[in-house]
Amino acid sequence: MRKPNGSSHSPETGDPSDPDVDVTFMYDEIAVESSKTYHQIKLVFSNGTSQTFDDNDSSGTYAGTGSHSGKEIDTVWVMFCWRRRNSQRRRCQSL
Repeated sequence: MRKPNGSSHSPETGDPSDPDVDVTFMYDEIAVESSKTYHQIKLVFSNGTSQTFDDNDSSGTYAGTGSHSGKEIDTVWVMFCWRRRNSQRRRCQSL
């Protein structure tokens, strides 16, 4: 998801079984709210670098850490993963 600062964005996928995800951009941090548990957040900064956070939550606030601290967030990927019955293989989808 890519949106101007101070704005909120929820992608429309056309599939009613997909989670409802809302991301609010606040320059160097984002807030995520989801109707389903997500497993990973990837922040892409305005200079093209990125940072990934593994999580298992349905809401949270994220910002760059270490050398990414204070960087403007340009794009966010929210990753959802699941396993089908009788399968060891994990499937993931990003919004």
